[in-house]
Amino acid sequence: FFPVGENSSRQMIISTNEQIIHTSKVEMDLAERVKELECLYSISSVFESPENIELAIQRSVPRIRSGLQFPEKAAVSIEFDKKHYGDKECTEIKSFLKKDIVVNEKIRGRIQVCSDKEFQFLEEESKLIREVAGIMAKAIEKNDRTRAMEHQRKLLLKKNEKLLELTTQCGESKNRLETLFNAITDTILVIDNKYN
Repeated sequence: FFPVGENSSRQMIISTNEQIIHTSKVEMDLAERVKELECLYSISSVFESPENIELAIQRSVPRIRSGLQFPEKAAVSIEFDKKHYGDKECTEIKSFLKKDIVVNEKIRGRIQVCSDKEFQFLEEESKLIREVAGIMAKAIEKNDRTRAMEHQRKLLLKKNEKLLELTTQCGESKNRLETLFNAITDTILVIDNKYN
């Protein structure tokens, strides 16, 4: 970089064509990594505390697409628990990425990115899909645990209510028996079937 004039804040670049092309490629690669990071941050925020996991999955489809190098050429499809979210599957698949969504060592779905155009997805895009599948799996696992705990809490509350009811009934029976025994003036002898 060289100043254009003595008192000028503008600068002039003297470079070869190869350096300019290299700089341009580095800038494009950097822009792609920024898109991928923004995609991951966006999806992480959607799945951070989802009230409805299906809605979170649906909202993640356009976010995944936005993280790809050529979003206009890609179709994003997510299958989860036999439900389909996102774009319809490609009819003529020429390029694709896919990653299973594994929750508690069980495949619960998959993310598919495909195109009917012939081009190579970037390695970084493959990593992006893998990370998104991981984020989804963790959120689904957390959601499943929360639902299971809520179910257990409700069961325990019902059992607790039944125990309280039985305790009340036992107390009432005890009071009736005490009243009965207190009203009897004769001696009472209790023996078992062996006359003990």
